Amino acid sequence: MKIPSLQSILPNPKKDGGREYSKVLFARKLVMPVSLGLEADVNSRPAKQALGVARSKLRNVACMGATSPHTITFSKKAQDLKEWTHVKTQLLEMTAVEPRNVDGEMCEMDVQLKDLATALSNVQLSVAGRPPLQLELAQGPRGQVWQCIWEKGPNVSFPLEAALSFDYVSPMDSQKWCVTNGKCKVFDPELPPSACCAVL
Repeated sequence: MKIPSLQSILPNPKKDGGREYSKVLFARKLVMPVSLGLEADVNSRPAKQALGVARSKLRNVACMGATSPHTITFSKKAQDLKEWTHVKTQLLEMTAVEPRNVDGEMCEMDVQLKDLATALSNVQLSVAGRPPLQLELAQGPRGQVWQCIWEKGPNVSFPLEAALSFDYVSPMDSQKWCVTNGKCKVFDPELPPSACCAVL
């Protein structure tokens, strides 16, 4: 059995624009695998692991749950403190700890993150060992913030140990990093400033 040559299979460049067709054919074969490979490499690149949370600022206010998320304004009467059932937690400030090579030695570097609404993603909060809650973007006192609403539960004594997990883009190298179970605390909900009473 005679095996056909490669030239006999390819279009004839002298007929019906065969030369133009063959150029496009080989261009697609060369360009497409390269572009797809680069795109897949960027999307599949794993996040670097940060060491934890150096500092964080959480705003905790009382409310009556997701169906009634308006902030409760406390009076000075002690009995008023028992009327709320849920806590609305908003993430306002964050400083992560990253391992960095400085002058040939590995060290821990505090990296302040700004514009958290865009810099962070996949933000989760676990309070007192409970299953993690997914934070969502909501309107805060000074723009969009990451927020979740969780049930206080009976016999809760503040402050509560908590843990934050999230992905972020580091301002140090513009690379994707992640924090897993960074330690923080949830303090007793306090009377918010008057400008914050309409937070949803």
